Amino acid sequence: MAPKPILVTVPVGNNPSRVRMLIYHKNLESEIDMKSPADYGGLSAPEYRAINPQGKIPALIMPSGDTLFEAKVIMGYLLDVHAGTGPSIGASTPEARARSALIVQVHDLY
Repeated sequence: MAPKPILVTVPVGNNPSRVRMLIYHKNLESEIDMKSPADYGGLSAPEYRAINPQGKIPALIMPSGDTLFEAKVIMGYLLDVHAGTGPSIGASTPEARARSALIVQVHDLY
């Protein structure tokens, strides 16, 4: 059995929740393992800083060992890899997509 990606997450927090919500919505729970930063010594530990030098969550450890961090980047990767899995995600019109992008941008910046 091929190794699964590992999402490093916590039960609370806007950005980890965004990624988990996508995983749950597309029914990917069996495709992605979830661990806590504590499994890597905590956010400030050298082991975790090797995963995400910023010491933040979420982070995705891919089977190759490469890592991604930042919720928007992780979500884009998961949507690309699992495009044909589960329900479609995303707005259906240019106006709705722009509105969605605006909401995400405001959340991420402010």
